[in-house]
Amino acid sequence: MNEFLLFTMYSPMSSWGEIAVGEIRSSKTHPGRSAVLGIVAAALGIRRTDSVKLNNLHKCFSLGVKVISSGSLINDFHTVQAARTQKSTPYRKRFDELNAGADMIGTIVSTREYRSDAMYIVALWKNTVTAEYTLHEIQDALNEPVFTPYLGRKSCPPACKFVPQVIAAETLKEAFNQYGVKPLWFGNNNSNNDGKYERKVFETDAELYYCDECENSGFDRMLVTERYDKVLDATRRQFSSRQETMTLIRKGGV
Repeated sequence: MNEFLLFTMYSPMSSWGEIAVGEIRSSKTHPGRSAVLGIVAAALGIRRTDSVKLNNLHKCFSLGVKVISSGSLINDFHTVQAARTQKSTPYRKRFDELNAGADMIGTIVSTREYRSDAMYIVALWKNTVTAEYTLHEIQDALNEPVFTPYLGRKSCPPACKFVPQVIAAETLKEAFNQYGVKPLWFGNNNSNNDGKYERKVFETDAELYYCDECENSGFDRMLVTERYDKVLDATRRQFSSRQETMTLIRKGGV
């Protein structure tokens, strides 16, 4: 029996960037390792300068994602002023940046992609015994985060609780099936309707899964792709490629 930590991620706006070159900042349809483990690190209170804890977190946990909805693509023409980075002068607040001096302020112009109304169920599991944190410790942190979490960008706060659950299951597929949280539901405010008038916000005829290599996934691989979000050095923002498997399961089918 294996242990998996599952939790829900939803926001009206989210963004899952990868390699960004020039003025185009694209978004994938689902979150990757650096995004999910970044949320976990924020919840645990790990600072971006703590390379030891960050690297341990990225090396010791594997990731699976169930796409409830990939949302709609939104493009935003974005301009922002930011101070140039100085090792000797850390900026603790936005106020400090904007008052760094006219010669230190630069303007960034870019087109940024967002996913609107995207929702996911995320699974984490340990792939080594050297992990500094347990799944239950991460579960507690997601319930009461130390730092404010956001889904890809600071302008994308989560719109619902993560509702983390540690689930014991033989396979990753079984763990997803056992996760007992309804994504989002509407009702007619009638307490006696017995669910008759409830309906899912996100209704699909298929389930899409992405995950790291896992011997006990329980999924039949349909596609294997490379994704450049495997952290080599968290503080230096250095990444390498990893293999990500994709499985599509039709509802009512195998």
